[in-house]
Amino acid sequence: MKKITILLVCTIMLSISCNKTDLLSSGFKSIKINSQLNETNKNNTYNSITINGVTIFEDMLHFEDFKSYNEALKNLEELQNKDIDLFNSLYIDFSLEEIKKLTELQEDSLSEYLENIENQIGFSESGIYEQFEGFFEFNSLRSKIVQEEEVFLNNPNPNWEMDPDNHYVMLDEERTLLNQYSEIRIGNSIFKLTQNFFYEIDNADYTTLLTLRGSGYSEAMTNVNKTEVDNSSGSVEDNNSSNGTNSGSTSSTNPYDDCKQTKFLWNFEPWGNKKLKWRVGVNTWWGNNVIAKSVNYKLTNNKWKKYKTYCKAMVFGSYCPIEPTPQPFFNSQNPLLYAEKPAARSVVHKFPLGNSKVPNNGVKGQHYGAGVNYFSSLTW
Repeated sequence: MKKITILLVCTIMLSISCNKTDLLSSGFKSIKINSQLNETNKNNTYNSITINGVTIFEDMLHFEDFKSYNEALKNLEELQNKDIDLFNSLYIDFSLEEIKKLTELQEDSLSEYLENIENQIGFSESGIYEQFEGFFEFNSLRSKIVQEEEVFLNNPNPNWEMDPDNHYVMLDEERTLLNQYSEIRIGNSIFKLTQNFFYEIDNADYTTLLTLRGSGYSEAMTNVNKTEVDNSSGSVEDNNSSNGTNSGSTSSTNPYDDCKQTKFLWNFEPWGNKKLKWRVGVNTWWGNNVIAKSVNYKLTNNKWKKYKTYCKAMVFGSYCPIEPTPQPFFNSQNPLLYAEKPAARSVVHKFPLGNSKVPNNGVKGQHYGAGVNYFSSLTW
């Protein structure tokens, strides 16, 4: 009887395991993602979102089409930002104007207070992304970078050139949907992103992808479309050298012949035991954005960590036109001229450019955080 019972339990467990496998592989799913603050958010219209048309394929996500992929990007980002804003509204008693007037000591005290609350209630500034990843037990590019950066920052004097967060995929919502190798399946194609090239593998041929991962691209791969992208990152030392191979157009006497569609720069601005990391870039995989990002770091207990404080980011500038005059890409068209949060570890401001490119020195960023106000410029 005991052997029969054990056999029955094992059979049930195997069935559950198989059902979970079927759930992830038998078809596209609709996934509900809840606000981390549902108990205080019951009457709010954004207490949950639904991600449609997604499943798992091998070790990557598979979206039914680009519509479902783009909606997932948008919805995840919006819910994560709204959760951060709601958390701040619940636990910060100061107005935004009062926050800006706090002394450094008062800011530090507020930051410590908010971080303690986060720990008590289990809130995270990336909790929505984590919830989505957890549904598939999926090792995303975002989680890989987070894990590597935790090790990197556990050091009073790290080599900032090697910061894992300085990745060519700039946005957390994009990192969440890519696997650890910067890959994703959309429709019947597998896409692989690298710093200098963009690959599309027809018929979702996973064997070809494994060869591409291990041995690199070969012209014999007749089912792989390879596209070069204008993508190189600036040096943390002088913003003139490259952390990778420069690609794309070469210099020309006509500045608009050298316009780019994918490039970013980054650097750190110190302030005592704190640092502001700024990033500015133009980024295109399937949707083109100009981006400014501010990230706050603080040296605590002899190691660096991201910490909560007032922060702001703004991107502005011009794009390459058909006419001989650069065209401004924001103000009249953009209702959000900047992004700011009374307390957060980072903030991003972005603006869509469609298929446009940008000229050298055409994209600017303003960054505030960790006590530093800095203006950046995207140059090459």
